[in-house]
Amino acid sequence: MVIKVLVDNRTLEESDLVCEHGLSLYVECDGAAFLVDTGATGTFLKNACAMGIDLPAVDFCLISHGHDDHSGGLREFLELDSRAKVILSSDVFTHKFFSDKGGEIKDIGTDLLLLDDYLERFNCLDMDEAVQSGYMMPGVELREDSKLYGGVTGGSFAWWVTPDIAIVKCGCDKYSRPGGNMTLYKKALDDGADMVPDDFSHELSVAVKTVDGVVVISSCSHCGAANIIESSLETTGESRLKSFVGGLHFTDRSDSTEDDVAEFVNYMTSHHPDAKIYTGHCTGDRAKSLLSTYKNIHFFATGEEITI
Repeated sequence: MVIKVLVDNRTLEESDLVCEHGLSLYVECDGAAFLVDTGATGTFLKNACAMGIDLPAVDFCLISHGHDDHSGGLREFLELDSRAKVILSSDVFTHKFFSDKGGEIKDIGTDLLLLDDYLERFNCLDMDEAVQSGYMMPGVELREDSKLYGGVTGGSFAWWVTPDIAIVKCGCDKYSRPGGNMTLYKKALDDGADMVPDDFSHELSVAVKTVDGVVVISSCSHCGAANIIESSLETTGESRLKSFVGGLHFTDRSDSTEDDVAEFVNYMTSHHPDAKIYTGHCTGDRAKSLLSTYKNIHFFATGEEITI
């Protein structure tokens, strides 16, 4: 399994690639190639070209949640690639999303016009339609035990793309969510709806089954990385975590960063002591400093290739 970082908040030293506040990952595994997010702009496309990656050949693109630092380059991707489906939560197109960092309300949602312009390209997942049989990627042969791999498990949902790759909606709330969520809100497009704290019902992650355990890819982990890992293990029927890849949303502006890091490290140490953590994007500098003492941590950057 190979993950290439097309865009992150920082760039590898001596690299000519461009970074931005956003995330885009290119993943190859289980006979599939796919994107997780498209960054804040079309920068990920330029970096992919420089890295020799053929983006029009990807099988699908997952948009992890409705924030524009993860979907801002989506229009450029749809213009470049005329085939691949875009998988996201149906909530992304039924809500607007906001941040009030610094006391200023800012719209940080996905471009809603994309649904009108590229309707046939989207696979908008809904919890009531969790896949119970078959797989989402065309050409994948139906397995007799496929019903064991779809639907609801303890509040978590899994939509299976291949027999070993699942899109997961977190249903676990056992552990704390990051304090950085406190400045984030959403508003339903229905007339008269009020802006409310974001519950991140629109957040999705990827769980990949391997012989050594599950690899979880979670771009921002607004639902809490430990909760997302637990949901991923629950829906895959596995007990071992091999690796976690993604942001932790332990932001420098949050007053709870120290507590957030301590709880996560305690969870990893007690439950998955051998699992590797690859993090970046929304994991702030203060959190990285605290996490640097954890034995299995790596901080990724734009242009990096991660082999798991």
